[in-house]
Amino acid sequence: MEAIKKKMQAMKLEKENAVDRAEAAEQAARDANIRAEKNQLKSRLPLLGPVAEDRQSDCTVSRPTMQRTPALLLLWDTKEQV
Repeated sequence: MEAIKKKMQAMKLEKENAVDRAEAAEQAARDANIRAEKNQLKSRLPLLGPVAEDRQSDCTVSRPTMQRTPALLLLWDTKEQV
């Protein structure tokens, strides 16, 4: 009877150790996935730089046009009335 109890305790301890190892492996996998995602985003960042610069230049070109728009609308409106 004592041998069975010892065997059961040993099996329980073995199971707990296996669960602990599995949880540690799952956490390591999650951490690795997060690192991989960050590295992927960092690798894409240089590719987005030229796109951001293009958008910035679009804004620079569009701003004077937008500032002239109210005056152009007034001119157009006065021409319509004549």
